[in-house]
Amino acid sequence: MSAHAEAVPYEPGAGIRVERPPAGVGLDEMLLSGQIQAVALPHPPKSISDGDPRLRRLFADPRQEERDYYTRNGWWPIIHLLVVQEQVNQAHPWLAAALLQAFERAKEAVFRLYDDPNWSRLAWGRQYLEDELAEFGGDPWRNGLASNRPNIERFIGYTHEQGLISQPMSPESLFPETMHGT
Repeated sequence: MSAHAEAVPYEPGAGIRVERPPAGVGLDEMLLSGQIQAVALPHPPKSISDGDPRLRRLFADPRQEERDYYTRNGWWPIIHLLVVQEQVNQAHPWLAAALLQAFERAKEAVFRLYDDPNWSRLAWGRQYLEDELAEFGGDPWRNGLASNRPNIERFIGYTHEQGLISQPMSPESLFPETMHGT
């Protein structure tokens, strides 16, 4: 596989053009030189973090945009998924539920750490956590199918719209039956 080959075969839809950056040229460099006008990344490019005046975030108040998104949709976007091969699920039908329980226990352990005001180097870390939990009505990173159904349905819709899958599918088809009520 080449440096820019897709891990999943992908055929862009009508009117979509995909171009790869030249070898050895980073997105930050392309932004600063004007070769590209925007990027969507989970972490801001170094030039943004460094305060380069030639670049700015798309939204002046990203946190408020995210709050508005949550208010409109009622859920926070999924960031990570844990995938287990179907044949592994079939051979070990208890595995998916056990993994979910393990992740829930790990999350509980982390939240117990947050009870210590020294858990973060942020001056108002505890207050920020309390505000976030209040704003989201609890944990925004919920686990399980039922807890994430609208999120998963939207993800499937986007995947279909972008040509990564030929037909939409039900969220249940992506999860072993033991996970349908989670």
